[in-house]
Amino acid sequence: LHVCLGMFCAETGYTIEESKELFSRQLPEIMRYEKMGENFRRSTTTLDKAEMGKLIDLIREMSLDQLGLYIPTSEEYIQNRFAIERQLEAAGIHI
Repeated sequence: LHVCLGMFCAETGYTIEESKELFSRQLPEIMRYEKMGENFRRSTTTLDKAEMGKLIDLIREMSLDQLGLYIPTSEEYIQNRFAIERQLEAAGIHI
């Protein structure tokens, strides 16, 4: 998740927290909850595997569709981990 968010942030200039907020608005059924009439963003640490997968898919799809930014799959990340991490660090994103 943080690699996907990091790449999105490096491209857009949003912070990790700002990005999480943006994506929580796109997936309110997973990322938002209501308490005493107020709407809140769920912490990504509370997501189960299926919910996390949906969030990551949304980030990858939106990044490609709206920015032309390809975010690698987890398998591609593993194969190119060091190059991707250097790229993020150069952009000031620490994952």
